[in-house]
Amino acid sequence: MEYILILISSLLLACSTLVIGSQNPIHSILFLILVFFNGSLILFFLQVEFFAIIFLVIYIGAIIVLFLFMVMMLKIKHINSAQKFMDFFPYGGVIALFLLLIILLITKNM
Repeated sequence: MEYILILISSLLLACSTLVIGSQNPIHSILFLILVFFNGSLILFFLQVEFFAIIFLVIYIGAIIVLFLFMVMMLKIKHINSAQKFMDFFPYGGVIALFLLLIILLITKNM
């Protein structure tokens, strides 16, 4: 059971990284569907079935479909964000190190 939760959690992290890193907005929305599906699987294995079904119905059934139709109506093809990513990389690195330091301080005090 623990290994299944670890596998699903790692898939959730990988899909959430691909949501941010994908250059095609349609692919990003499809990865977001996988994120919500993996989240509902985690809830299902933790025996919170009602919230898992509500998660699927509300988020995937309504909100993601709305996002998908909106992106299709706007006809966004590609987002060229390679240069913009490298411009903000130092700032993101500083914020990531700060958050890692906070997490380490919290876990050390427990």
